[in-house]
Amino acid sequence: MRESGRSVSRRRVIGVGASAAVAAAAGGVFGYRILNRPRPKNVVFIVADALRADHLGCYGYERDGENTRKVISPGIDRLAAEGIVFERCLAQSSWTLPSTASYMASRLPFVAGDRYNEGFVTDRCQTIAEILSESGWSTLALVTNPYLYMPGGDGSRKLAGARGFEQFVPGSTSLVPNPLHEQGIGRPEVFSSFTPAQEAVEKAIGLISRRMGRTRPFFMYIHLMDTHEPYDPPDAYKQLISRVPPVEGVPDHLLYQAIRTNAKRRGEEQLAEEDMAHFERARELYDASIRYLDEWVATLVNFLKANGLWDSTLLVFSSDHGEEFAEHGWIGHSTTLYDECLHVPLIVAGRGVTPGRRVAAPVTLLDVAPTILASCGIETPDGMDGAALDLSGREQEPRSSAISTLVRPDVPAPLYQKQYAVTHPVGKKLIRREYLGELEGQAEEVELYDLRNDPGERDNIAPASESEVETLQTELMRRMSSRESKAGEPFMMDEEARKVLESLGYMN
Repeated sequence: MRESGRSVSRRRVIGVGASAAVAAAAGGVFGYRILNRPRPKNVVFIVADALRADHLGCYGYERDGENTRKVISPGIDRLAAEGIVFERCLAQSSWTLPSTASYMASRLPFVAGDRYNEGFVTDRCQTIAEILSESGWSTLALVTNPYLYMPGGDGSRKLAGARGFEQFVPGSTSLVPNPLHEQGIGRPEVFSSFTPAQEAVEKAIGLISRRMGRTRPFFMYIHLMDTHEPYDPPDAYKQLISRVPPVEGVPDHLLYQAIRTNAKRRGEEQLAEEDMAHFERARELYDASIRYLDEWVATLVNFLKANGLWDSTLLVFSSDHGEEFAEHGWIGHSTTLYDECLHVPLIVAGRGVTPGRRVAAPVTLLDVAPTILASCGIETPDGMDGAALDLSGREQEPRSSAISTLVRPDVPAPLYQKQYAVTHPVGKKLIRREYLGELEGQAEEVELYDLRNDPGERDNIAPASESEVETLQTELMRRMSSRESKAGEPFMMDEEARKVLESLGYMN
């Protein structure tokens, strides 16, 4: 096990029952205040990496008319029926690091300057784990995403997803010989798997079991990677879900490597006819991976119920970003800010939640941290960009525009592209692209979509909507100007981390 998070000498507040004087002191130092609320509760926060909302039955997913609620995500659908489903939750980026900063610290992940530095938050703001730890909670993390515990460099201590945990348990990655290397596909050794959901959930249950009976509540963050490429669940789930046979000569964990190699040879990130067999198989395996992850999410929920923890636990289930399957010509994530990569599930259940409700008003991942803190009797700290959600299930008023950002780096070289998206509550969405580095001087690109009439973002109406473009651009600039620059703090990693990320295709 490994400890993570910065050392603090500040006074800790022990539990919600702390005296008013101590609570006031904490508020003066940290910018948050302990409220007079019921006894402390446990919190379990589950993130399923790269899980798009519309591939879950509770979000309306159907496969050729099948009853998907029974096929793909029965456990998560039951959880949704017992809690609140936020139907329109948007991520603040289409890849992990900036989204993690958004839900852990409720901070918009703006990037200034020309260096790659998303995923960091300043020392003047705190994460959920830091605040809860200093307020009396035991903080635990079981994270199977290698991006969130990269060894080496002081950057690993500043990543928002790794700060404030008393116990930080990383998963493992697997590099295996690549049988396609001689064909020019991938490196001699390629990534094949993350720690599977079964192992991760069993470890999480062990950590929780050791805290049963203690008066100190716990906050547990579980980050699962089964819905992230390479989509290679156990064979039983492939056989249960996939209707597309394996691609001859290409192992399932190398489907994406083959697609990316073909695209690199063609010089564009667009699918072509030669990719379709790989693509169709990968898309089916994505659903099979959801089915596998779903079973272990249900196992964790059943454990909490069977051991008398459910009534004292708030459970939040979400994702850091979605996944594209050719809606805009490509696959995966971290390349665009269209809705297939931003619309994520957000389900809240357990103590203090009115069950069986659905909320249509748009929310964002920025709201996760304030919601968790409010449920624990802690006011939203100064500087957080989100707001606590009403867990009674009442329909909520639309909030301000959702802001999402994305940088396209050649890690750790200077950036070459920045993207921004502004999604207005009434349904208009602006996407802006800026170019830097070797592409500096290339004209900025702007797109505008009417999501009410064009949810697939096919018809760019920007040329005929100058006034709306200007309004949303002004909103973006206003929100950007409110955030301090983090330029000049380049991303840090060691050779082991670089090797893993290269094998994943992020640095190809």
